[in-house]
Amino acid sequence: MYHVRQENLPFVGSSHEFVGAEQGNTGVSVFLFHGKPGSGPGPHRHPYDEIQFIREGRGVWTVSGKTFEGSAGDILVIKAGEIHSFKALVIHHWYNSTFTSVPASSKRTYKAVDCNAAAPAVLGKMQALLVS
Repeated sequence: MYHVRQENLPFVGSSHEFVGAEQGNTGVSVFLFHGKPGSGPGPHRHPYDEIQFIREGRGVWTVSGKTFEGSAGDILVIKAGEIHSFKALVIHHWYNSTFTSVPASSKRTYKAVDCNAAAPAVLGKMQALLVS
């Protein structure tokens, strides 16, 4: 059993970071995003799936070249390799969970990309996961 309080997690950028390899030796990492309007990461991708649980607020996402708005109560599944970005429209809180088959890396893995040069992926897969 492992126990930690949110305020004792490292705060990097706009997130408290629970990194599984460092906290509890588990294959799950969770980032608790606390964003002010206009905050959020630019285009990037990961080698792992990402699930975002939006607790409060509203934001705009671009995933694989498709832009849409999300808000409290939405759950977003972003597949490994999909280019995505996010900007908060109002004060925003969400959980960003990543799951791996081996202990989660101690470093958050981002690969910044040029969305104009990148080939678009299929957003339909993500939408299908959200409605199933």
